[in-house]
Amino acid sequence: MTGAAGISLVVNGSAGQTARFDDWSVNEVTLADTFCTRDVGTPNHRVSASLYQIQQAGLGLVVGLNDAAAPATFVAVWAMNTRIYVGVWQAGSHGHTAAGSILPTPPTSGETLTLEKAGKIVRLYYEGVQIWQDTLIDNATFASATRCGVFNAYSGNAIGQVEIATSVPQSLNGDPDAAFAVKTAAANLWTTSGGDDWLGRPVLADDGDKWIAIYRAATDHTATGAGKFHIRFSEDEGATWTNENVYTDGNAVTGAPFAKHGSSTDVGDAIVFVAPNGDILIHAYEGGDAATHGTYQYRSTDGGATFSDEGLIDDGTGIGGQDYTIVGTDIYITIMADANKDRTHPWVLHVYKSSDNGANWTDLGAVDASLDGNEAGIEWLGGNNLIIVERDTSVATIHQYTSSDLGQTWGAASEIEGMGIFQRPRMKRYAGGVMMFGRDERGATDKTVVWYLPPGGSWCRKFYPDASAFVDCGYCDVLERSDGTFYMLTYGGTTVVASVRSAVFEIV
Repeated sequence: MTGAAGISLVVNGSAGQTARFDDWSVNEVTLADTFCTRDVGTPNHRVSASLYQIQQAGLGLVVGLNDAAAPATFVAVWAMNTRIYVGVWQAGSHGHTAAGSILPTPPTSGETLTLEKAGKIVRLYYEGVQIWQDTLIDNATFASATRCGVFNAYSGNAIGQVEIATSVPQSLNGDPDAAFAVKTAAANLWTTSGGDDWLGRPVLADDGDKWIAIYRAATDHTATGAGKFHIRFSEDEGATWTNENVYTDGNAVTGAPFAKHGSSTDVGDAIVFVAPNGDILIHAYEGGDAATHGTYQYRSTDGGATFSDEGLIDDGTGIGGQDYTIVGTDIYITIMADANKDRTHPWVLHVYKSSDNGANWTDLGAVDASLDGNEAGIEWLGGNNLIIVERDTSVATIHQYTSSDLGQTWGAASEIEGMGIFQRPRMKRYAGGVMMFGRDERGATDKTVVWYLPPGGSWCRKFYPDASAFVDCGYCDVLERSDGTFYMLTYGGTTVVASVRSAVFEIV
């Protein structure tokens, strides 16, 4: 117990009986008494244990304990009944929350809990499955604390063998000083494409065996009646690429290049991704001709050697090629609805969903019908949570939306302050958070830019992977290499002549 210690003694007996109390004492149970920890010498540590018997109160683990005798700052996790709780203590103030789902039975038969600390980041696993996502505890004392071990609030509880490790994977925010840094300077990669001198808007995908790159070639950035998409492949994570529209076996890719359907249409942006069943899908927007306006889908079932044109996937108003995310077997894409099919505003952002590998698409409705949108990125945040970042038509503000029911409904728009003018936002989950990349509009010349959203934090760590500034640049994509570095395809030049560029950056 805590607080003032006291005792009450009551004797029940017959008249004339006597009773004596001898050598009674009361000791207060302090918070320090509930821990069995050791100093592992590093703020990056992991503790695991199996739970066998929980009779009363909580039984669990602790990391980031500042002081064994006077604990004030730490994170503890404990099991009680059919729930697992996480408590965060910061200089004496604390709060706790249930982590993950309600468990089917109390964890009393050897189930394993693992609590992990990487600097300021905490992760929780139950039976090897992460049930509390990377969470930032922005406290300097916690960040440097080096004690970990067992938390137990009742002597009758039983715990199995405790294992402690000091090799913990970092997230970007695991080190408060971590930042992006250029590893290989950006340089031109592809500079011409059959007479079309404007190359740009590259996108990337990884099918597990190779990388796929798609980029647009045209006479200029926005020319109506021009443009097509080309494809290349890499089997060494971007170190080398096949020739344009050539497969890894040296044969021409059937269906490439991917060109317009109408005589006066222009192909705009594209996205490429691997569906849950392994098919490679390309989405490409065409505009300028109302008869053929919309978002078109191309599919490969043989790893990219051949592609078939599957036609429109929206109602013909869509300006696709925005962004995508995959949650389990569900694919979500962002599409701007251009009601007049004439590429004039207003445009309204919609989210489309497919649960059958792109065979059918359902419009989940407008995210915000009141905003005249322009470009939008989408990403999964874990659980049922999605995030959208949208550039409005004035290009003066960037808005953010979140959904807690996988896109069925969306919260109100929230302006991202301090981001400036950001074009073509695209997002991917990396390093425990979300990486976003696109164009940072700076005035006469612009730069390709990267932002990072840490777990539970705000957009930060603005970074330029390409030191050069261009009149036209920044619609780009990123893949993570097996060595933990990040490979980017972007582009740079003017609105009439541009080249696809590559760069490699890392976390330091």
